[in-house]
Amino acid sequence: MKFRFIIFAFLLLKITALTAQGNQNHNLAIQYYNNGDYEKAKVLFKDLFESTPSSTYYYRYYFNCLLALNQEKELSKLIKKQIKRNPNNPTYHVDLGYFLIQNGKEKQGKDEYDKVLKNLKANKTQVILLANAFNLYREYEYALKTYQRGKALHLDYSFSIELANTYKNLNDVQAMIGAYLDYIYENPAQLNQVKNILQSYLTKADDYDLIEKEIYKRIQRSDDNESLTEMLIWVLITKKDYEQAFRQIKALDKRMHYNGERIKAFAETTLKEQAWNVAIEAFLQLQKPSYGKTMNFEGNRGELKARNKQIIQQYDFTDQDLYALENAYEIFIEKYKDNANRVASAERELANLEAKFLHRLDKAISILRTIIEKNAGDPSFIAQCKIDLGDDQLMAGNVWDATLLYSQVDKQMKDAPLGEMARFKNAKLSYYRGDFDWAQAQLDVLKASTSELIANDALELSVFITDKLGLDSTQMPMLLFARADLLEFQNKDDASIRLMDSILSLYPKHALTENIYFVKSKIYLKQHQPEQAVTMLQYIVSNHSDLLEDDALFKLGDIYQNQLNQPEKAASYYEQIILSHQGSIYVEEARKRYRLIRGDIIN
Repeated sequence: MKFRFIIFAFLLLKITALTAQGNQNHNLAIQYYNNGDYEKAKVLFKDLFESTPSSTYYYRYYFNCLLALNQEKELSKLIKKQIKRNPNNPTYHVDLGYFLIQNGKEKQGKDEYDKVLKNLKANKTQVILLANAFNLYREYEYALKTYQRGKALHLDYSFSIELANTYKNLNDVQAMIGAYLDYIYENPAQLNQVKNILQSYLTKADDYDLIEKEIYKRIQRSDDNESLTEMLIWVLITKKDYEQAFRQIKALDKRMHYNGERIKAFAETTLKEQAWNVAIEAFLQLQKPSYGKTMNFEGNRGELKARNKQIIQQYDFTDQDLYALENAYEIFIEKYKDNANRVASAERELANLEAKFLHRLDKAISILRTIIEKNAGDPSFIAQCKIDLGDDQLMAGNVWDATLLYSQVDKQMKDAPLGEMARFKNAKLSYYRGDFDWAQAQLDVLKASTSELIANDALELSVFITDKLGLDSTQMPMLLFARADLLEFQNKDDASIRLMDSILSLYPKHALTENIYFVKSKIYLKQHQPEQAVTMLQYIVSNHSDLLEDDALFKLGDIYQNQLNQPEKAASYYEQIILSHQGSIYVEEARKRYRLIRGDIIN
């Protein structure tokens, strides 16, 4: 027994030593190979392969070394030995064909490819092995023939995903799309996988047109296939064809008994994408009695939100639109008044509408005070309402009340972005009042704000004050401009323009000239005079303002895109930002809009 144990221990030590030596040779061989020292690598890989002839890993490295060293005889011998040793593995026939082609014997190499393809057995594993071997040498046409041959052998497998990936390698977009659609038809659970693949590969709108056509063909043959309908909806939304997408979603929601959930998700997507009219239509759909009270509320609330954003962000409205929206808010608030928390956000939106668009400050202030007194909502919401109320008090000329409200929020939300927002409001209030030193002291602290938006705004205002005051022996032009800026904030637009024009008259060619033109452009937009706004902004661009040129370019692009309906002109302004203002905060959005106008698909 003892003797046997000694023998066993001796064998174990020997195996351990051999294993350690094998690992050392392996690491050294890899190192030589990666360094391009194929001669030394070949010697080691040959030993490693011959010690484990079943290892395809060592075979492949050994093969590559011989190929790199052009050692034809040894390579030919190796491949033929592997074919004899593994008669059921078609991979080595592909290696032989590739070897022949690399040595100038292209016909013989292709003949070897054709022979192995002809002899392919009705076995899924064999098909995949052979196709992978062709893919290894980028022989994608032969990989395609392999999968097609496998499909023709009537195996219980369609090779759809493999065909799709091969068509992708061949850059045959139409065939690739067809194969991917076949794949999700057979495997609905893989829908998101296919979306991700297509999203990363396709960038042209024409490609998505191809997908749409292919889906419609298949839907006509099988209109109950949910995965194809989902794919169609995704394509339409990607193309921003929201009207068609909404028709499909309504039908799917009804057919699959989603009870409005898909319509709600779509409505929120279009709201985010600023497709206001479609968003409103979708939210109106949810207000039908068949969807139930909860969804009716969501539809009603969403419709108000969409109509409100359309007005605020586009200035595309008439007085009748404002009054109609005001009435819709009041009906909604009265309908759901028993639940203060549910209507509080709508009340806040109504207050904003009253103050900034209907110019009824007393009503706006009354609404916000009521919300705050009822303490409806969470502390952050109340803080937002207090900031709004501070703005309204400032608009009404009640400076002390405004600063008191901002200070309350600063104290209550000290370490939160809302607290920093309130501090910035107080700093700007000091600027409006002409207390530039105190404004600068507050702005210096806010430059390090955790909120990127607040930090940028603080830096911009700080640089503006320093830049304009540093050039003057008197503060008078700056005091007048700050007063005019406040008048614009208070919607006293005519008075603001008169004061700014007086600055231009009293101080011709002053450094504030471009800032005056920029503020006037904002006023003209509020007054539905986009052409006048364009004139102001083009002056800034033509003078290459250091601080305002990128702002002016972006605003020009926005006006031409969304108000004057001249997308090509808009694209030229976005392009200027991309090329000449790479550090601008507008670069990312300008690039996105430029690509959309050009017809690219933005994923």
